[in-house]
Amino acid sequence: MLRWLTHIPASLSPSIERRANLLSRLLFVMMVILVVTALVVFLANPAGSVRRLVYGSLLALFMVFIFGTFMLNRYGHYRLAAGITLIFAFFAPWLSAWLDPAIMKGDFVPLNYVLLPILLSSFLLRPLYTILISIIQFAALVFVALLTPIRETINWPSLIIFVFFASIFSIIQNIVRDRDQLQIDQQNTRLREVALLLREETIRDPLTTLFNRRYLTETFEREIRRAEREGLPVGLIMMDIDHFKEFNDTHGHPAGDVLLHEFGLLLKDHIREADIACRFGGEEFILLMPGAPLQITCLRAQQLIDKVRDMQIDYQGIRLGNVTISAGIANFPEHGRTGQEVLVEADAAMYRAKAAGRGQLMVAAR
Repeated sequence: MLRWLTHIPASLSPSIERRANLLSRLLFVMMVILVVTALVVFLANPAGSVRRLVYGSLLALFMVFIFGTFMLNRYGHYRLAAGITLIFAFFAPWLSAWLDPAIMKGDFVPLNYVLLPILLSSFLLRPLYTILISIIQFAALVFVALLTPIRETINWPSLIIFVFFASIFSIIQNIVRDRDQLQIDQQNTRLREVALLLREETIRDPLTTLFNRRYLTETFEREIRRAEREGLPVGLIMMDIDHFKEFNDTHGHPAGDVLLHEFGLLLKDHIREADIACRFGGEEFILLMPGAPLQITCLRAQQLIDKVRDMQIDYQGIRLGNVTISAGIANFPEHGRTGQEVLVEADAAMYRAKAAGRGQLMVAAR
């Protein structure tokens, strides 16, 4: 129940979300206090008395007011709810004092009236608002003390000193808390950025910047399940750079890295937004095409074969020889009911393409 009452939309910024959660709990406590106060008023005053009627009506009005503010905050309107709460905390006590001046006798009640908005603002708002509210409340108390007989019933010097120091401490607390929360938010932002960077490093191949085999393993079965639910195909192209070992032996491994990098860029430039290009390992690459039927998958594979054949590789000012790739095609559900089955069929088709002379594609025979 309390978890539902204090639920705050996740779209708010972290600092505002923390304040909104605090405000939600404060408003809930205020509603409980009002209910208890209403019971005390009804029990302490006889039925039909003016005091019971006035305070009962006032408490009912306050309850409706606070509940409306509570719901505003719960549905993401924190700033509006916080402003209304401070206005309520400022005017409601003075309104009750105006209706019944007798409650102002003594030090304790005036202290409550002055300090409540100051303390609330130190938790809910920025330091500037706490300073302004402190000045206003202090001036209001001085006004009441000087222009009404209440000054005769209050230990005025003690009250002034207490309110002054309480206001100063509230403002300092507000400033320190805001600074600390800003540092926490900055640290959380950096942690999220580091976590995203680490996540990218675990799923990306650093040389080609394509996704790696781990990401393919995580994604393939998920795409298969989604395609199964939606009744759609999934195309898979497995590609291998022909004679890559000989290329490395002839031009050196740094040149081989340049070739892998350039091929990765070519793949990224010639795929759809929904496609997933991966470096499967060594010189083997995979293109996963969600929603692509077999005909479209074969067309895309042939386009890539042609693009690679026309690709020019320069290394240290030297134009390297032309490169070809062999490709194996398999589709879900024609060639397998699971990602692993489709992958095995594509791999077998790719080796048949190599055996048939390289630089071409083969479709899974299953």
